[in-house]
Amino acid sequence: MKLQLLQGFGLAIVVTTVLVAQPVFAQVVQVTGVQLNPTDTGIEVILINPNAASLEVLPTIDSNTYIANIPNAQLRLPSGNTFRRDNPTAGITAVTVTNSDANSIRVTVIGSSGLPTVELFDSDDSLIFIAVFN
Repeated sequence: MKLQLLQGFGLAIVVTTVLVAQPVFAQVVQVTGVQLNPTDTGIEVILINPNAASLEVLPTIDSNTYIANIPNAQLRLPSGNTFRRDNPTAGITAVTVTNSDANSIRVTVIGSSGLPTVELFDSDDSLIFIAVFN
């Protein structure tokens, strides 16, 4: 009787350990479109997706380049998995949107002679970067 109880207890420990060791995966958001809209002072970069509010943006700066890493997202465009526009407006050298790995997107906005100022907004179906070159 004691042997059976210990075996059952050992099994419970193994099952619990396996369940605890399972990683938690966040749902990956599909970005299905990228739009660029010129403004009076710069450009809007719009990432179209069904869950814009759930996207987290981790910004960094490298010289005259604004870089936004967006984890738990994948770029799935009809034309491929990379978007690039060179010289989309005065003061902006290039805008790129790419998959940086299987579960994250990178948005870069390169200023021609300095760092652009970037603001973020979201709507029900998109995340909007407004890049202004001062």
